[in-house]
Amino acid sequence: MVAETLIVDDVEVKAIGLENFTEEEARRYVDYVRERVKTPLKSISVEMCEDGKVDVEYNAVGDKFERIRRITGE
Repeated sequence: MVAETLIVDDVEVKAIGLENFTEEEARRYVDYVRERVKTPLKSISVEMCEDGKVDVEYNAVGDKFERIRRITGE
């Protein structure tokens, strides 16, 4: 299976099973996901499925995690 990775606007776009995947196509997927997701994107995975449709998965930057530890005097 063909896999290609491109970087578009600081987003890693991985294309799986798509031949001759161009930067222009990658940019369209980045724009498509950005219209639907309000947090900054880290990466996108685009995979051609057996039924001819395309599966798009993404990773976005989440809120910072803050650890709170409770210390008891018992």
